[in-house]
Amino acid sequence: MKRAKNRRRRGAAASGSRGASYVAVLVLVTALSATALAFVNRVGLQTGSAHQEWEQTQADYLAHAAINHAMWRLLHDPVFVATADPNKYTMHDYNFHNVLGGRYGYMVRPHTDHTFATIAAIGIFGDCIAERRHVICIDD
Repeated sequence: MKRAKNRRRRGAAASGSRGASYVAVLVLVTALSATALAFVNRVGLQTGSAHQEWEQTQADYLAHAAINHAMWRLLHDPVFVATADPNKYTMHDYNFHNVLGGRYGYMVRPHTDHTFATIAAIGIFGDCIAERRHVICIDD
């Protein structure tokens, strides 16, 4: 009879130990899940930030391309110099293998005997816009 009582006591003690282990594992899993969710959230924010920075860089490159395009036209296209409208942007689409697309434009005030040529350029890529200004001296 004593043996049966001892077995019951050990079974009850083992059951309490298993319950405590279950609670400890549950707390540990909850803590790990919270840490993983915080990590995933931070990675998502970093990815979005990196994508925004990449788009801004592309828009900046397009604005520089607009300045170069306008300078080339000022130096090599006499028809453009005579017809340039200093109040209107000349816009161009830019597609790289029909995958990456953006727009750039420039507004030019041609040089005179008393003023330098000025270029206002804009680059647009995704939701980002970059603006640049450039002043050049053109010797005739």
